Amino acid sequence: MLQHRILNHFLRERPLSFRIALTAFLVSCAVLLNAVLLKQGWGELLSALLGAAVVSAIYAGARVALLGALVGLLVLDYFVVTPGEIFDNHSSIIALLLYAAVIYIVGTALAEVRKGYRQLEVAQNAAQAAKAEAERAANAREHVIGIVSHDLRNPLASVEMNMELLRREQLLTPKLQVTIQSVSRSVVRMKRIIEDLLDAVKIDTGTFSIELKSENVSSLIQESLEPFGVVAEKKQIKLTADIECPDGQLLCDRSRIIQALSNLIQNAIKFSDENGHVRVIARETDDQIRFSVSDDGPGIAAADLPHLFDRYWRSKNITEGTGLGLYIVRGITASHGGSVNVRSMQGQGSTFVIAIPKHADARRSRVA
Repeated sequence: MLQHRILNHFLRERPLSFRIALTAFLVSCAVLLNAVLLKQGWGELLSALLGAAVVSAIYAGARVALLGALVGLLVLDYFVVTPGEIFDNHSSIIALLLYAAVIYIVGTALAEVRKGYRQLEVAQNAAQAAKAEAERAANAREHVIGIVSHDLRNPLASVEMNMELLRREQLLTPKLQVTIQSVSRSVVRMKRIIEDLLDAVKIDTGTFSIELKSENVSSLIQESLEPFGVVAEKKQIKLTADIECPDGQLLCDRSRIIQALSNLIQNAIKFSDENGHVRVIARETDDQIRFSVSDDGPGIAAADLPHLFDRYWRSKNITEGTGLGLYIVRGITASHGGSVNVRSMQGQGSTFVIAIPKHADARRSRVA
């Protein structure tokens, strides 16, 4: 704190009137001191004036200090010593030029440091303001999402329960049955959106946690594929699994890994054409289990690849979804100490690969 105050004292920008007054005072004191020293036979002729000019350069800048030193020099030459005595030989002129150079260098250097310090202060203030604004935005977002998730969950649960009761009625017409199924699908989708929003907030705030247990790789793949059999069949998409390590074990959070794989499988089916093929592969290396989900769909534009895992990002060609699915996949993978990447070319399909260390440490992760 003391060092900061001292630095502010030296680098603070002062008004021109103050700098001129300070220089005039210092030079006047130096001239009087020089006059006294010369009468007593002490000191060099310009020693006091040089010291005053250097101090003035520190506080007032090079130009004001040089001007003050020149005025003080003229006063000394005409009123303290014999006029012209200071400029009567080459050694005096060289000394004056050296004094002027010292004053200029000191004043210019302090001016540049002062300028840099001001720029640093402006940058720090801007960074603090940006940080405060980001914190306010994050708090507001979390507050809104918390309210939305809380206020929507209960009504959705009530709707879901009533839809289930209606589905059990024996006297429903086919039209009502179709309507109930449509409402039920919408409820499931809204619940999924809420869960995605909450997961994204947890990832952002570093509170996304996992519980690790040893899980069978084959079981993880089968459970991830199970919900999509009917959807793939309706779209006439071949959905296959190639488990190269059926007895492989992975230390992971079962529900989270299944969530990540399900997101990738769902996307692969969504973007595949009819009669397409979605293939899920599990492969074991020395220290990793690698899950890959491939499709033979239209592929991904090269310009879109760097943004696929960004939060809330969607391609211009996509109108559905929240843009959180792949962001959450990355968050789940990172929380296990793993990585996720994609290989794709337009017209040649896409392959997403999740690599998870076989012996990951449980930890909280924040995804940037």
